[in-house]
Amino acid sequence: MYLSYYSVYVKRYTKYILTALIIICLCLPARSQSADRQTTLSGLVVDQAKSPVAHATIMLDGKNVGKTNAKGLFTISFSKNAPLNLRISSIGKKVLSEKVSRDELNAGTKVFMLEEEVNQLEAIEILGLSKVDEVNKQSFNVTALDATKLHNTSMDVGQLINRVSGVRVRESGGLGSQTAISLNGFTGNQVKLFLDGLPIDNYGSSFQINNIPINYINQIEVYKGVVPVWLG
Repeated sequence: MYLSYYSVYVKRYTKYILTALIIICLCLPARSQSADRQTTLSGLVVDQAKSPVAHATIMLDGKNVGKTNAKGLFTISFSKNAPLNLRISSIGKKVLSEKVSRDELNAGTKVFMLEEEVNQLEAIEILGLSKVDEVNKQSFNVTALDATKLHNTSMDVGQLINRVSGVRVRESGGLGSQTAISLNGFTGNQVKLFLDGLPIDNYGSSFQINNIPINYINQIEVYKGVVPVWLG
């Protein structure tokens, strides 16, 4: 009775063992065949002067597979059944797209030449702000006047300031006479005048803005309300 049970047990599991062995035997050729499909492509990337192109990007079937070394060489491994569509790109060079045949895989190192890419730039415009424009763009309520445009003219400083909205200049006489400036209704000591950051009062009562030739002035700044800290 014991031997009969043992024989049935052996027959049952022997069937499973043989099935497993057959599956293993079938997988071994498949793995070896898959290993045989892998091949290697060696290439050299140069420019039109036959100089090696370093760090060029190598793409195979749309996938990045590596870069060239300092000598322009690269080596990639892939399956023979995969599409051999090679794409090589580098900065300043035209992109090279080439289909490598299987016969070229065993021909040693293949040379790939990249042509120079010449791009013609369109007109370049450089925009900058003048000192007058920079002053006018400040957060203060300020108006800047460019006096250099009026050099060698008969206009005096009072006439130039009188162009600013809210400013009125009154002269008590002719050229060089005493002037009174009204700024948004403020007059007298309520309106401060500065020359290169220094109060004009420091130069004495005889010194008026009309005593300054227009050719000596680059710009005039009129502040209404808050003034910069450097004017104290």
